[in-house]
Amino acid sequence: MDGDREGARALAGEVIDAGISPVLAVTEGYARAMQIVGEKYDAKEFFVPEVLVAAKAMEAGLEVLKPHLGDDGDECRGKITICTIQGDVHDLGKSIVALMLRMYGYTVNDLGRDVAIERIVEAAKKQNADVIAVSALMTTSMRNMQRLVDVLEEDGSRDRFKIAVGGAPVSQSYCDAIGADIYAEDAVAAVMAIGAALG
Repeated sequence: MDGDREGARALAGEVIDAGISPVLAVTEGYARAMQIVGEKYDAKEFFVPEVLVAAKAMEAGLEVLKPHLGDDGDECRGKITICTIQGDVHDLGKSIVALMLRMYGYTVNDLGRDVAIERIVEAAKKQNADVIAVSALMTTSMRNMQRLVDVLEEDGSRDRFKIAVGGAPVSQSYCDAIGADIYAEDAVAAVMAIGAALG
């Protein structure tokens, strides 16, 4: 949270040396800290520079933990196309999810924020993605999640992809209502839910 890259890296080394679960370090340490950073950003206690240095510190720690996070790091667990949905420019949560998915061995194509539906579909097909993951922080942009499902249905490619949705105003009931496959309330839950959906 202080943006201390060397401190975050050193703590990760201590985790490994002490035989503590690196997954626990990620979920209860780095991811939890970034959740607090996000809350402070929403409350206007933190601003973009503080968020960026915190994210860089987390990346430094995750680099140390990555080789210890389970299976062979060279094995691709699945391909994910991820972005913040059209009409929404908030991407902190999405960026954390993308980073954690990479740490867990997924190939991630992060399209960024405010991404048009047509571009999402095109990118997912080009990547031959297993999952299309989209987030929204504003209720006004949530309807584009429904549009994404509809476009995939209309062009006959809906069954090619699992669709994951998340973001503060999104819920399991909304996920079910629009016909998406995966809902997660935070980055850790997203990684676990995508892993379960892909088997």
